[in-house]
Amino acid sequence: IINLSAGNHTLYIKDVNNCTSNYTQTLIQPNELKATYNIDSVSCYGGNNGRITTNPSGGTLPYSYNINLAGYNLSNIANNLVSGTYNIKVQDAHNCTLDSNKNVAQYDSLNLNYIIDSITCKNYSDGKISATTSGGAPPYLYSLNGSTYSSSAIFNNLSSGTYSLSVKDAKNCIKSKTV
Repeated sequence: IINLSAGNHTLYIKDVNNCTSNYTQTLIQPNELKATYNIDSVSCYGGNNGRITTNPSGGTLPYSYNINLAGYNLSNIANNLVSGTYNIKVQDAHNCTLDSNKNVAQYDSLNLNYIIDSITCKNYSDGKISATTSGGAPPYLYSLNGSTYSSSAIFNNLSSGTYSLSVKDAKNCIKSKTV
């Protein structure tokens, strides 16, 4: 007997001597296959550290996973992802499948700009560099010539010369410029 629905089913048996017997069996249907997803964005623009963790429930264990048609495997974690949309298939032991598209985002490119106030006279140390930043993940920290990062975007009392200006965002992405 095939293609029975979930529930109670009774099989009645009669032999050639009119002897009868019955057997009742309850067929249980697994819960619907579902999943939740934890998505970690790419931390720095252009990076490849995105991650999708698939957390299935229902269906029948064990589960297997297929990311972007790369073939089924037993790991529910896809690592080292660049930003983009990923097709995730979850399959249970009875080949029931769940299909979902999930997006791994990334922050905008970290941009560092600056304004220079030149020294007023030769051998003076009254120059200034003022930094402005966009993109990335605020808040921003700034460093000049490898100094300790601080929240101040203004560097005063500078003499004539070349400086390395760096900004670091909340995800530890760094952008540097020579000024």
